[in-house]
Amino acid sequence: GWAGWKTYLGRPETDGHRGKLLQILAIAVQHYKQRDRDTQNEALPILEASVELFRRVFYRTPGSLLRAQSNLSNCLGELGRHEEALRLDRMIYARSLDIFGASNEFSFVSGLRRARTLKALQRWSEAERILRKQLLIAPSALGPTHMVTLSLGE
Repeated sequence: GWAGWKTYLGRPETDGHRGKLLQILAIAVQHYKQRDRDTQNEALPILEASVELFRRVFYRTPGSLLRAQSNLSNCLGELGRHEEALRLDRMIYARSLDIFGASNEFSFVSGLRRARTLKALQRWSEAERILRKQLLIAPSALGPTHMVTLSLGE
């Protein structure tokens, strides 16, 4: 944890490893302890800093920024801040479709994350509509022999 933080601080801002170290630190904070509010609250500022770093320095690698934003969205959801998570999820999904297309695994997972957030907000019909769409995309996004694709056919 803190050794990673010291390593992170010792690297120049433009060093590609700095962003990865920040992501690893945030995820370690989230998963090292029980997934409780205190742990998520500790991880939130680290994830926010990570998103800003990717936005500012690594803007030419949009996939990395989207992954950092996804981690932030997950943390917001764990904290019960579902409206904020939904705004982020919608943006991530739209951007992933632009960059990767609908038949991409990251785009597929982003769609599922958006449906999960809508479910947490009890917006059942909107979540169901998204899930139905994702069911159609699963074979091309994940492949016909992927465990998720096979389980959808059951």
